Amino acid sequence: MRLSVFFILFTASLNVFSQSGYRKEIEIRESPLNILEYYLIIPGQPYHHWLHKEDDDFTEFEFRKMYLRPMPGMKISIDTKNAFMSIIDNTSELSYQMQICYFKQADGSKIIGIYEDQTGGDCDSRSLIFYRYIHKKFIDVTKNVMPEIILKDFCPMAYNLHYNMFETVYRLPRTGTTIKVKAQPLCGQDERIRMGSVKYYEYFNKLKCNLLELTWNKRTGTFTIRN
Repeated sequence: MRLSVFFILFTASLNVFSQSGYRKEIEIRESPLNILEYYLIIPGQPYHHWLHKEDDDFTEFEFRKMYLRPMPGMKISIDTKNAFMSIIDNTSELSYQMQICYFKQADGSKIIGIYEDQTGGDCDSRSLIFYRYIHKKFIDVTKNVMPEIILKDFCPMAYNLHYNMFETVYRLPRTGTTIKVKAQPLCGQDERIRMGSVKYYEYFNKLKCNLLELTWNKRTGTFTIRN
């Protein structure tokens, strides 16, 4: 009897968790209300080593809800007041994190920024993309929003054009509208430096590089490098 009662309560709690707090997908796509709802409908499959999109029983929307279930190794922060959300996933040998927030323009429209970072493999993988959400579709506006960033922006002493290749690590803002950016050397397995990686790292390690800040201009809907 006790086992039956426990099973009923456990099943009910799962059902409540999966349904509580979420509007229907069709309602969210019509008009997302907060950063969590934008996350639930952004393009692409959510990262997780045990989530496989070929399991056609679930939509991407349902996968994203599943991904937010609490489990050891997961740290999820949802701050709807500041329009910021982050996920840190250390449930496997790879470490994954996502940051998502939006930036308001003067006319009230929003630019949604999504940064993903996966580390722990042979080479790290990172991406930053910006979207507008118009007529129930996400439009990639990254090239329109972001300035061109070169190594000399971080490292004033950068002089060797042959070795001026780097990766960028971003931190989206939980408060304010300033993005912080750090430059770091490419992975040693990158084909662009594989043959000369020793000289490349020697060059990069001699540079004195600063943290870069990108400031948001709500009138133009663009970021600029703060000098």
